[in-house]
Amino acid sequence: MSHELTHETATSRRALDFLVAFKVFASLGAMTAAITPAMVASEEGSTLRGSISAYWDVGISFWGPFGLAALLLFADGVISYLSPNRHRFGRRWYNIPLGVALAGLTTFNLDESKTLHYTFAFVFFILFFVLMAYTSAIGLVGRQISDDDHPHSDRGDDVRNSLVTLAFFGLGVLALGLHLIDVISFFFFELHALVVFALYHVVQSINPFPYPEYEFRNATVNRILRSVGIIRR
Repeated sequence: MSHELTHETATSRRALDFLVAFKVFASLGAMTAAITPAMVASEEGSTLRGSISAYWDVGISFWGPFGLAALLLFADGVISYLSPNRHRFGRRWYNIPLGVALAGLTTFNLDESKTLHYTFAFVFFILFFVLMAYTSAIGLVGRQISDDDHPHSDRGDDVRNSLVTLAFFGLGVLALGLHLIDVISFFFFELHALVVFALYHVVQSINPFPYPEYEFRNATVNRILRSVGIIRR
């Protein structure tokens, strides 16, 4: 009996490590969010509303996939702290507020709870843009932490990872700029941002950036980030 329990426990841990290492929940959640605009827009044929949030009243086509995406993002953040290899794979705290923000902007609609809706939407998009900027910065100008207990990944691979993230960040900023000068509508900015959001998570699931292995070259910045648990102590 004890042997079977040990085997089951080991199998469960391997499964958990797999889910965490390859960001399975986060990738599925991000892809679900990215396909939602097409689902809600299809409710009215070729007529598009001004934003994705304006489709809050179409029913399950709106809150169903966004709600599922929020749950998956939140779950990925939580289980990233439960994995036995969490120090290697990284503790993805950021997916917890991303999931909460996505759930919030889905629950509080644009017409009846405008302030709450915009607050959650602002948190969601800003946090995601900051995440991309952070990954790009620490990968390109940061340094690997010397620690025999945490073997280093390939530096060249990490730089390429950060360059891809920088390209995603640039695409997001470009779409925002085009919206601000009225070249594209807010709907298409949101659509573009959600597609970039999905691509970022899919790339990170295939080739995760090893956050625990890196710090910045500035001691003050590192001290601040360590104090809030973003950089490994």
